[in-house]
Amino acid sequence: MEFKTEKEMAERMGLTYRKDELMDLPEEERRAGYLKFNIPNPKTPYDFNGEGVWGWANPENKAKYNDDRYDGKLTVVLCNTPEYYGDVLFEGVEVVIQCNGDKRPILDPEWIREKLIDSGLYRMEEPEKSEDEMRDICVLALETYGADAQTLMVFEEMSELQKELCKQARGIGDRMAIVEEIADVEITLEQMKILYNCAAMVEKFKIEKLERLKRSVLAEIAMRNTAEEENEQ
Repeated sequence: MEFKTEKEMAERMGLTYRKDELMDLPEEERRAGYLKFNIPNPKTPYDFNGEGVWGWANPENKAKYNDDRYDGKLTVVLCNTPEYYGDVLFEGVEVVIQCNGDKRPILDPEWIREKLIDSGLYRMEEPEKSEDEMRDICVLALETYGADAQTLMVFEEMSELQKELCKQARGIGDRMAIVEEIADVEITLEQMKILYNCAAMVEKFKIEKLERLKRSVLAEIAMRNTAEEENEQ
């Protein structure tokens, strides 16, 4: 993703973006500021055994980070994209960490609450729609817009996904855009399963094709391992 796109995304979320500023620093200065902290599981925000991620701090904050007696808060820049917090945090975003003396710091729970949860960027308990409710919505869409229109919508959504994946292949992709387009494609495909009354058959074919894919992948791995062994000899 390009800096401009990332910065726009952060601004929409009300977060501060500093990756472009960080990358302008001399490499030695940038490396000197790297540090590690934990992003706690959203359901256990005070648990130190969370996901370990890298960040960057200026010299003053790095000195505090290295002080085993310091138990205050520091502002740092994320240097990789963590798995936790539902894609709302990504590389380059400014976050606040809580230092805990000689224990590894964690993403500050108060900052999590204020910036991510209270603002609605991340929901602790994401409401899930039941399969029946999702099916009812898809049926309603088919009845309202018609089978032909919704079939054309499949083409449109697949095209949008293809476009985002092509941008990713060129190094200018937007991960969130890809995620959104995958969701759109899946919704339209659910409508097609209803339209052609073939959900059970689709699942049957998926099982068969996954088994075929498994055999193909295992054969490819075996072939590569054999080739590597031959090259070593």
